[in-house]
Amino acid sequence: MGPRRGRSILVPVVVLFAIVLAPRLAGADADWRTWERYMDTGQGALNQNRVVSAESWFAMAVREAERLDARDPRLGESLRKLLEIYRKAGRDDDAKTIEARLATLAPPATTPGDLVDALRGFAALLMQSGRPLEAREVERASEEVLQRQDAGKRNQPDVLVHNPVFYLRTYSAMLRTQHREADAARIDALTAVVARELAQRFARRRRGMARQTALPSLTHMQLLDGANEASAARLFPEAEAFAIDAVKIAETFPGGEVTLAYSVSVLAATQAAQGKRAAFDEAQQRAMPALERAGLNHGLVLPALRVLAIAHLEHAFDPAKTQAHLRRSLQVIQRDVAPDHPTVGLHLAGLAAAALALEGPERAKADLDRALGIAEKLYTREDVYLARAFTRFVTVAVERRDYALAHSVASRVVGMLKRMLDPGHPEVVLANDRVRAISEQSKPVAK
Repeated sequence: MGPRRGRSILVPVVVLFAIVLAPRLAGADADWRTWERYMDTGQGALNQNRVVSAESWFAMAVREAERLDARDPRLGESLRKLLEIYRKAGRDDDAKTIEARLATLAPPATTPGDLVDALRGFAALLMQSGRPLEAREVERASEEVLQRQDAGKRNQPDVLVHNPVFYLRTYSAMLRTQHREADAARIDALTAVVARELAQRFARRRRGMARQTALPSLTHMQLLDGANEASAARLFPEAEAFAIDAVKIAETFPGGEVTLAYSVSVLAATQAAQGKRAAFDEAQQRAMPALERAGLNHGLVLPALRVLAIAHLEHAFDPAKTQAHLRRSLQVIQRDVAPDHPTVGLHLAGLAAAALALEGPERAKADLDRALGIAEKLYTREDVYLARAFTRFVTVAVERRDYALAHSVASRVVGMLKRMLDPGHPEVVLANDRVRAISEQSKPVAK
């Protein structure tokens, strides 16, 4: 017992010194993958009841998190693992030390009013920048925060449409383009508080999947589900992390060329959503050859092409590049599906938007009419992505000040969404707001 007691005393002293007294290394190049490895190894040791080893690994994770960003919630996650060990061992003094350290990490108190004020500030900035449609969307998000507060539904956000984390991150990035660093830092701090719980849930889920080795095919599928769920919540950095892990697993599958291409397509979409255009272009170029070779004989080809098309329209719209990609993709699709398939309509809607931007309404008309004809026949929630695809066309029309065309298409989108979704669904409300905003823009300015 003597030597064992001596060892158990020595390790806590070293651990606590590192946590409480050791300074952060200036300029250290930390890597969250290293932190994750420390956490995973520590958890593995803890599962095997190797408590002393687990404690050392978690302490290393603490130091790694400190070097990267002491404000990141992952530091608290590492500290809580140590706290768990100390409490189970009855080491009250050590536990109190960790509790005191965690108390210093507590996020600043925020209220729904803080979030509403930030969202309204973003909406005002968008209006000043000549982006009224997006401004109205953000205003709707602020109204929803207040409605959830009044209804006592704070834990039930509609993450598909009005997740505030996405808007706050976009707001911060926009402030930085205007060299408003102090304002951006303030929004970053608010974002960290709002996103903390949801982002941590995704991070814990991803690490748990990464530890599964018995059924890599199942893990791969779950990782892609995680990427899609995080993307739906507009937590695109978290979605990208899921997709990166899915790609790594897919790379190990023998004969899994199309599975890998689909995984890379999902990754590309998360990168496009974050404005990582070079990474998006590279991933798309990696995926397309395999998808073209396989054709629609493989069940993942059509979903992959749909993912890439939506990424172009929603996040990476460049008229010439988007047009070239959609034409290339449509050649694969049209070989094996009916002319009125929803994914054909998606591509036609995108081609119409690109043609409108490049050549004007007359060159866009044929593709637009075909796409609208396909969409008018659809009634299910699964096809809502086609209705959303026309949003890019409407945006381009507004940018060209062709308000009559924008209003006409936007009104038809409202009708599509009402057939596919409940009348009170946020997307229907937002689409109605878009029609009203276009009507307001089309009015002559009073002199």
